[in-house]
Amino acid sequence: MFQKDAFGGTKCTGCGRDIKRGSAHFVSTQLSRTGGTNWADYHLECAVKGALDEVLVALRKSSMVFEGRAQLEAEAHEAAERARYVPKSFEQDVARGGEASAGQIAEQSRSARRPVDTIALLVHEQWAAGRLLDKSREVLGGLYLRSPNRGYGFVTFGDDLPDRSVQELQRTVRAFVLQVSTNGSSVPPMNRVLRGVRTSGIPIAALWLVGDAPWPSPVRDRREREAREMLDSIGLDADSPPVIHSTRVDRPAFDRLGMALDEVFSEGVSEVEHPAEMAVKSFHWFANEGRWTEALRSLDVALEHSSRDGFRPSLVDAAVRALGADEVPMTALSILARAKDPKTADALYDFLLAIYAPKAPPGPTVVLLCDVLSELGDRRFEPIAWEAYAHAIGGLREDLEALLLRHAGPNLASEVEARIAQLPARDPQRSALRKLVQRVQKRGRG
Repeated sequence: MFQKDAFGGTKCTGCGRDIKRGSAHFVSTQLSRTGGTNWADYHLECAVKGALDEVLVALRKSSMVFEGRAQLEAEAHEAAERARYVPKSFEQDVARGGEASAGQIAEQSRSARRPVDTIALLVHEQWAAGRLLDKSREVLGGLYLRSPNRGYGFVTFGDDLPDRSVQELQRTVRAFVLQVSTNGSSVPPMNRVLRGVRTSGIPIAALWLVGDAPWPSPVRDRREREAREMLDSIGLDADSPPVIHSTRVDRPAFDRLGMALDEVFSEGVSEVEHPAEMAVKSFHWFANEGRWTEALRSLDVALEHSSRDGFRPSLVDAAVRALGADEVPMTALSILARAKDPKTADALYDFLLAIYAPKAPPGPTVVLLCDVLSELGDRRFEPIAWEAYAHAIGGLREDLEALLLRHAGPNLASEVEARIAQLPARDPQRSALRKLVQRVQKRGRG
């Protein structure tokens, strides 16, 4: 069975070296002569040599996703192929200086090492992913397909994809194949799955439509168009992935999929993108469509996957654009407040002017913007901060007072006195400002 070593210190039975903490490894169980159980731990690469039969059984039964699974599937498959094939005359032919026969060359090619990639097969729901996994094992005898030029190890996901760790996905999956059932009157809804694709930054290498006859027809063409429109509706590349049609999930369908993937990989599959960059692209796509709720959700995802030590320029640019959203973009303001990029000062000031209502109690967003502009050294916030202070109540007045005190320093009392002198004699704001002077003077004496 496959496990992950949570504590470290486990020794590999095969090579004697330590198994890295947190890494996947194989545990072999065998009955001892006394009827007890013997446990043996192996690195994945050592397990093929030391416990091949058990590894093959575990690969057929286990759906555990881990880094290196596709390569292990390939090595175990090749080892099993070599064990089944024993060239009867090859050693004699070599001893006599003869050349290997065409059959021997073919067998050697069939068991030779080749590039291996993990492909995640995506379906509309989690239960369907389990059924597809079982069917793939039944058809392939495991989860590995040896194509003409490469090898592919398969895992499956449904609408549980968005709940998966992006870092783990990027370590274990090279590309997605989106499988769409066409047995119903229309393609099943897959928006949750596709949001997981978009967040992951992993490319879609192919579309696999299952249910219609593989030869061209108006119905088949309509199904393909609907599948591509589904990708386009969520901002994913709808034109590049080739389409494989099959009536059912069987070995011929997998063989066609393998050949299609070979062609895609030979032309070059897009590299896995940083999830923050992928989310920023999604933000701009939704913003172009005017779909601000989805755009701001994408900005949340981009922030979630960004380094807190320094924001990417693309994320800061997206946050500036988000200031034009139909709703107050608090995520964007949070990004800009922490980024402290002087190039954003104009956009922040324009946004402050747009939301500030003179002679009305200011909201927390006004106070935040004044504070950010102060941090950036932009003095244009001052008139608004003074006006806002005169009308602020509760904790926001204290925040503005602290901001003004920090900004004006020892000159604050004289500035307040000058502003009091400009107010009408019975203006209720005069008393609030006089209390501010008293507090400033008291601090000075302290």
